[in-house]
Amino acid sequence: MRKLPFVIAPKAEAIKETVGNEEIGTLELPRINDLSPSDRLFIREHSKNLPNLQREAVKIAKSIKAQRPTRQVPQVAEETDEESGVVVAQSLVETTVELGLHEIYSALIASDTETLGEFLGEILDYQDVLERLIDERPLIMATAMLRRIEPNWTLEDTTTSVSSKLVSELNQFGLKEENGWKTPDASAEPLTDEQLGE
Repeated sequence: MRKLPFVIAPKAEAIKETVGNEEIGTLELPRINDLSPSDRLFIREHSKNLPNLQREAVKIAKSIKAQRPTRQVPQVAEETDEESGVVVAQSLVETTVELGLHEIYSALIASDTETLGEFLGEILDYQDVLERLIDERPLIMATAMLRRIEPNWTLEDTTTSVSSKLVSELNQFGLKEENGWKTPDASAEPLTDEQLGE
């Protein structure tokens, strides 16, 4: 291994983080407050066949939009006296309004069957994509973290030799590393109509 001519060398010893518990077993993993280039390469290589959730949601939302879905909106109708122009009666009427792409997208990711009830198949398609990511992404991240201590560890090793609880713990550790151990920003901006392609 070649050495870089650092002006200020990095810490010689990495911080060790214990992952797991007595029930599922514990491992000590090096904490570097980031994903290493080899972590990123492994994750990218094994994630390339996974769908992009946001892109899939936009694609499904656009296919729903093409069918021109509508919803009923209550509005107040006023009856006025023709001579005086004074409102003499008010009533609540339902008006049909076409759903916008942003509204469809939001309803889709929230699995809002009230808004998209007639598009249940599309909601299920989206949930299938989501489930696939929920199942596979943590396995990939857990394996990347295990490769820090066992460089030849494979995805198959993780699926056959590691409990689902430990996979979850390793995934959480990996996500913290990916975020530099910072708390994720809960105020992230939602997608705009322009970003959705409307």
